[in-house]
Amino acid sequence: AELQEVLYSLLESVRLASFLLAPVIPKIATAIYLQLGLTIDFDVLQSSEQNIDVSAHNCWGFLTVGQTLGAPHPVFVKLEIPPEVITNAENA
Repeated sequence: AELQEVLYSLLESVRLASFLLAPVIPKIATAIYLQLGLTIDFDVLQSSEQNIDVSAHNCWGFLTVGQTLGAPHPVFVKLEIPPEVITNAENA
């Protein structure tokens, strides 16, 4: 039961952070919401008259117990340094 509480707190913290950051990074916030099993597209919300219940999303406890999660995948792409840059730096 304690592990379930910790995991719920972690997922709810990520959800709340992504909701609060949605005006700044809407695509990433949408990707996080999709992985949490929620279907809000923050890009569409910013460009339309569609409304959501902000008071429900803006507080703790929005995720339901037993929420079905989406497929996991990284939301931030790892940046790779091109090999030629490394070679040029070593030769400098």
